Amino acid sequence: MSNNTPEVNNLLIEYISIKDHGPNFSCLTYGDSTDIKVAQLLKLTVGSYVFFQTSMKDEDGKMKHFIMAYYYVFKVLVIGKDDGEISKLKYLDNNTDRVIIIGDENKSKILASPLKFDKELALELHCLHFTPEYFQKKKSNLLTISKETHSHRYLDSKSVDLLRGKCEAIQRINK
Repeated sequence: MSNNTPEVNNLLIEYISIKDHGPNFSCLTYGDSTDIKVAQLLKLTVGSYVFFQTSMKDEDGKMKHFIMAYYYVFKVLVIGKDDGEISKLKYLDNNTDRVIIIGDENKSKILASPLKFDKELALELHCLHFTPEYFQKKKSNLLTISKETHSHRYLDSKSVDLLRGKCEAIQRINK
């Protein structure tokens, strides 16, 4: 597998808001019921990484993308197969989820200071196939990143290492 070919066991997930079927950071869970997203979640295994990004206003009041957290996958639970374990979860914000992932509490991170997901970071994540030319064609970096990351995107191990390193660095800087 080449360095630019994404592996199917790491994901970048965009969510609109915590109320809108997003991750439950307090319980380190995330679930979905959409066919294509369920298929992607089913490819996750213990040890996979899932990064959560959203758009929100920065300190200047401008809308930007941010990485808010990442889970190191501890379990992947499937409705109809793991119902006993699912019924014990505190998380159940949405009873329609068909697959639920649970993050490891020691290896997952909810970022106290979100990581800015801007053009520079997008270009470093080679598996997402952003190019400088692609950014030049679009009206704004926010729309460019949104368009290409609206659906779950697979991440290769090099991108996972890069994102984890940047998440760790921003936490050290902001302590």
